[in-house]
Amino acid sequence: MFMKTTITTLIIIFLVIQLSLAGEKLKTLIPVKGMRCRSCARMIEKTVLKVTGIEHVTVNVDLGTVAVEYDSTRSLSDAIKAITRMGYKVVNADSLAKTEKNINH
Repeated sequence: MFMKTTITTLIIIFLVIQLSLAGEKLKTLIPVKGMRCRSCARMIEKTVLKVTGIEHVTVNVDLGTVAVEYDSTRSLSDAIKAITRMGYKVVNADSLAKTEKNINH
């Protein structure tokens, strides 16, 4: 009986840890050039929100930033590609990818 209870407890602890790690969210500011108006911001928000793993997007046209909240198990590269495909320039995309790797590992 003791062994069965111990194994069950360990399984529960393992599952709780896995769920807490899977739910971790990261936030990153992506500097973007070329945004001119609120319409640009809305298009970027809608497009980036469609990227798998992106949970929240806030665009600040005045500062030229896209704040992204995303699942830690995902990558920002698809969000960056989505922004550049729209014709905007992501500033320092390479350093964002390096920063992301440091956060995730």
